[in-house]
Amino acid sequence: MTVRCRAPLRISFGGGGTDVPPYPEERGGAVLSTTIGKYAYSTLIGRNDDRINVRSLDYDIVASYSVNAELKYDGNLDLVKAAIRAMSVRNGCDLFLHTDAPPGSGLGTSSALVVAIVGAFRRWLKLPLTGYDIAELAYHTRPVCGYFRGFQFHRVPRQDNHRKPSPH
Repeated sequence: MTVRCRAPLRISFGGGGTDVPPYPEERGGAVLSTTIGKYAYSTLIGRNDDRINVRSLDYDIVASYSVNAELKYDGNLDLVKAAIRAMSVRNGCDLFLHTDAPPGSGLGTSSALVVAIVGAFRRWLKLPLTGYDIAELAYHTRPVCGYFRGFQFHRVPRQDNHRKPSPH
């Protein structure tokens, strides 16, 4: 089974940082942002073994993990590992990842990519998750491996993630 998911990148117009804890809990916050016509893509192909093979086109990294191994955060594909852990993946798969903008561009590429990965696993594992559930999983995945961001980073990109994948 092949699953393709995409999540839109976003641009912020104002309020950045007011959604990063503890600021919103203490003072409230508001961010004005919108999605743009650029995306993070995740293609997942199921395998008949216990290997998870990841190819990141943006970082030019290929990695392979066993579903039974403890995935350690070492600075290489940590967000991908956190998503694999969060989704409790127990079957092998090939995962191909890329975005329309370079990492670090300020367009929310890493957050959108996590949403696309979680969305692909949701569809592949046939989990009854809503778009909101996907955004929450993605939001809580980042701090686990040392990435801290605000609420907009995962709630904005989820809008397109749960639609039927379009051929690329």
